[in-house]
Amino acid sequence: MKTKKAIDLCKKTGVLNIYCDKDVQWISNGAAIYSLWGLPELDEISVCLAYDIDSKKAEKMTIKRYPELPDTINLEDNTPDEAQLEEYTKFGLRYMGRDLRALIEKGTVIFIDKAYLAPLSDIPYEDLFYFARTDKSGQTYITVKQGLEIVAAIYPVRVIEESFVAEINTFAQLCETTFDIQSYKKGGDGLCG
Repeated sequence: MKTKKAIDLCKKTGVLNIYCDKDVQWISNGAAIYSLWGLPELDEISVCLAYDIDSKKAEKMTIKRYPELPDTINLEDNTPDEAQLEEYTKFGLRYMGRDLRALIEKGTVIFIDKAYLAPLSDIPYEDLFYFARTDKSGQTYITVKQGLEIVAAIYPVRVIEESFVAEINTFAQLCETTFDIQSYKKGGDGLCG
């Protein structure tokens, strides 16, 4: 786990929450939460000192320490209602300034912001597994596991709306037209399809 990258995400959003759970600390910016194994106990002051958050920046942020995990999500390593997701790796997607990772569940797609995977970049890619869960308010969130243990939980990016689907369809039509033109130029019989 690259703790500094998790802290950087917190700096960017202006929210840095530290949660304690038995022997593990967790750090969150409200959209993602990461386990911090093996670090000394952090509080509002020590996290600023250790990760170069000066007093000016700290004043503009909400930095809090909580004695237990948020009760809205379940960070147990296994739950009976979780569904494993398949990562869609055929191509990437950049939309509205965000690089998105597509995860497939039962014929539907969920997008997460790839920036939220940066703190996990020291974990081999093939060791990460994604699972969908539902929080207490009914929203889906994604747990990321290394082997059998949760290392992060990330809320998806809500980009799937009418305009997004229309733009994807337009792009798909452009790809199909380009393919047809290229096929024709390669000596095809002039028929498309």
